Amino acid sequence: MVFEHLKVRPGQRATSAWANTLIDILEMLYGLGRRGDPDNPFYELYGYYGYFFNDLYVQGKPVIKDGDPINLYDIFEPAKQKITQAIENSALTQYMGDVREKIVRISIDEYGNIGVRIAEPIDEYGNVRVREEKLDIPLSKLLHGEPVYAQGFGLDETVAQQVELDTKGHMFLEVYAKATTPTNFYLDVSCDNISWINEYMSWKNVTEVKESMWTGFRYIRLRSDPAGSTGDKVDLVLTAK
Repeated sequence: MVFEHLKVRPGQRATSAWANTLIDILEMLYGLGRRGDPDNPFYELYGYYGYFFNDLYVQGKPVIKDGDPINLYDIFEPAKQKITQAIENSALTQYMGDVREKIVRISIDEYGNIGVRIAEPIDEYGNVRVREEKLDIPLSKLLHGEPVYAQGFGLDETVAQQVELDTKGHMFLEVYAKATTPTNFYLDVSCDNISWINEYMSWKNVTEVKESMWTGFRYIRLRSDPAGSTGDKVDLVLTAK
């Protein structure tokens, strides 16, 4: 302890030097303040996480007290910098390309076309300059690429015919079949091109089929039964997009 040497031990004589030293220490402590005495306050008071020095500081930063003026600029600028940094580091910014530092809104109409709405940077009056660009890109093409198809035209109708299609992830399917004489058409489906569900759909004794549908099967097969006589033809077309 700091003042261990001032303790009196049994049999020790209290001298004037001991008493004067004790008084000097008490006066020193008393002069530093009375724990809140407005006439003699502590000059500085340190703790583990902060200290007083005219103001209250916590972790090196001043604490706002009742009556302290607040400068909104001091709050706004750091906040703006942090928001800007977060946008710059976001994954979205990496794909914005030519529209970097612009606000982009993408809309999709009922036909699957993509519309891009670009908001230019805000001007000095707080207005946002906006222009709209229409991109005639079907949604399926944007997600999966070009359509895929399998087709056969002018096939001999007197024997069984078929075409098979790997949709490659396209989920919108168009089926077209036409024959010069009535016949039966069948649509088979498969998830792995090994196990097939035959006659998933069928059209009996017709000369033409036009169907559009959504499908979750990757492999599609369109078949026709033998019909007619020499010279009769059949067309089979599958398109996925």
